[in-house]
Amino acid sequence: METKKNGVISWLDRNVRKNGAAAGLLLVILIGIIVNGRVFLSIDNITNVGRQAAVRGLLACGISLTIISGTIDLSISTLFPLCGLVCLYCSNYSVILAFVVPLLLAAVVGSVNALLITKARIHPWITTIAMQLGLNGVNLLLTKGNTYKPGHVSGALMAFGNFSLFGKVDMQLICLVLVFIVFGYLTRRRPAFRCLYAVGASEEAAAMMGVQVFRARMTAHVLCSLLAGVAGILLVSRSGAGQAAS
Repeated sequence: METKKNGVISWLDRNVRKNGAAAGLLLVILIGIIVNGRVFLSIDNITNVGRQAAVRGLLACGISLTIISGTIDLSISTLFPLCGLVCLYCSNYSVILAFVVPLLLAAVVGSVNALLITKARIHPWITTIAMQLGLNGVNLLLTKGNTYKPGHVSGALMAFGNFSLFGKVDMQLICLVLVFIVFGYLTRRRPAFRCLYAVGASEEAAAMMGVQVFRARMTAHVLCSLLAGVAGILLVSRSGAGQAAS
């Protein structure tokens, strides 16, 4: 009996260590059920929590790629509100520009970060904090510290941000789930993304094995910034207004 008990404890210990995030999520859900299960498990509450977590979830997914590759990107905290502001500004002219321009801006910022970190050999913390401060200054210049609301917000943009599946599952949550599924697959199955783990573990060893370190880090930083751009677009497309800090 004691051996069986120890085996169960050992199995739980291994799985909690291997799937710590999932175990933490299950613990939070269990606490919510105990405190007020009827309200906590309601569809309205679940979709509301998902909507609020969507932006941070997209940012977390992006920054995870840079951490896996051995760097970090702190500039996304000011990049995603900037992309939201640019989206709103461009929506005065064209809904296509409202989507394309912020993503192009995000890709440029990610590329600059990767170049400075990989080629100029500037520490990721210094590079991305400097970028963060610079983008924050741009945000403040654009908004003058106030909430920005364009004179004309594209109806298509607002329809996109306020779309909900079956009237319950919001667009923000749909995008978050799709991004998690896609990047979960890529980081497990595709060699181009598996290389991120090798670079993050040892840049020198990865280079000796033929892994292109610059390409891997460029991929991580550009995708991180693009996900921040998507988060910014989703945020403003629902409210029709943007701020320097979101």
